[in-house]
Amino acid sequence: MAILSNVNGKFAVDSTGAIQFSGSAGTSGYILRSNGNAAPTWVDSSTVIGGPYLPLTGGTLSGALAGTSATFSGILTAQSSSSGDYVRLYGASGTGKWDIYGNGANLRISDNESAGILAVDRGATFGGSVGIGGSPTTNYPLTLRSKSGDYTKILDWGTDVGGSWGTMQISMSAPYATELRSGAWNFAQGYVGLNTTNADTYALGVTGSGIAINSTSASVGSIISLETAGVKRGYLFANASNVVLSAVHTGIPLKFNTEDTLALTIDSLQNASFAGNITAAGTLNTDNITVGKGDGNNSSISLTANTGNWTFTNVQASRNLEISDSDGTGTVMTINTNGNVGIGVAADGAVRTFIKGSDSGTNNFQILTRNSSDENVLAVRNDGQVNVGGTSGNASRFNVIGTTNTSVGYNQMNIANGDNAWGLLLGFGNGLLNTGYHGLNHAAIINVQSAPLHLGTSNSAKLTITAGGSGT
Repeated sequence: MAILSNVNGKFAVDSTGAIQFSGSAGTSGYILRSNGNAAPTWVDSSTVIGGPYLPLTGGTLSGALAGTSATFSGILTAQSSSSGDYVRLYGASGTGKWDIYGNGANLRISDNESAGILAVDRGATFGGSVGIGGSPTTNYPLTLRSKSGDYTKILDWGTDVGGSWGTMQISMSAPYATELRSGAWNFAQGYVGLNTTNADTYALGVTGSGIAINSTSASVGSIISLETAGVKRGYLFANASNVVLSAVHTGIPLKFNTEDTLALTIDSLQNASFAGNITAAGTLNTDNITVGKGDGNNSSISLTANTGNWTFTNVQASRNLEISDSDGTGTVMTINTNGNVGIGVAADGAVRTFIKGSDSGTNNFQILTRNSSDENVLAVRNDGQVNVGGTSGNASRFNVIGTTNTSVGYNQMNIANGDNAWGLLLGFGNGLLNTGYHGLNHAAIINVQSAPLHLGTSNSAKLTITAGGSGT
């Protein structure tokens, strides 16, 4: 091989064009290595800083890329027709093997050894929907999916050991129930069920038609506190003995509305005001009841039974109290502000008690004894006749009607000056007791006392019968 040029044996170009340094053109594939102030040498590329090297422009990489680090100032594009190709992040033994690869239209990050987790040390921003444990759901920013029977857990602190303290767990179960669990696996530690079929098994249970709040202690009970600006205004409480709805802040009344209109107000002094009528099927047990709104209308209380109603009315115009039968009798008693009473008629201003019977029949007003036969003690007829001891007499305006009692045997009227005393006695015998003036058809006027009996006119005695029987 001819040497075309030679510089002191250090540099030469032979006839093939090969470049020799110190008489050597190197082995095919070798690269030139600088030796500083000495002549360069041809060396295997693998011995130079890990080699080999990619072309600076263009070219195709045909083999694995191995190295310690790389910096790219532009876009890095990795393309492959094989679905098994990926970019792997792997440090060394003891570290996880994380693969980044395309999966259809998706980018997937996978733990090749299922030994680690993906940890994000700082905040993250996602421009679309995110799915954890499964694919994201359209129109939902975050979808959390867990295996069947498992819970999605949010751990506050400590070690997650089957529902440890500080853990919130979310699960779904058929049909469409959502469970929120905090702490241990029962409702004593804040077990919440939303849209569940059995609300009573949760501390807070919500069904499609109701809400249940449960306490583990029947005596302690459950409470819903109503607060504004951190101040308790009221609460709803229930235990085994009571259900209480209370306003607790000073001066705040408790109000109940229907159709967004006030129906009942209970003030801080425990006074209740109803905006409408009150219907009570049982007993109203209270010291004071005030009916009416002071608005110019009458105020009424109705006592209702299945046989009819009685109504007590405060008549606004006259201030009279009227008692009426709402089934058709009308007003049966009136009491005015003077205390005068009208029975069967309006109270009269000049009559303390005004009693009127019916407009039909014979005996309009009757006073009866209470026995098996309801005998009449006093009857006043609509023509003014008064009968004592019966319902009808002769044409006289006043009649005393006798008894058939055999121990008495007479009709008698006694005018005396005190209880259980005898004075002027008027009697008529019926023959049942045939002694003295008790005989049959005997009529008598007797001064029972040992004193004269006077008959007179013009306010003076005209005939006197002495106690001894003499007449003057």
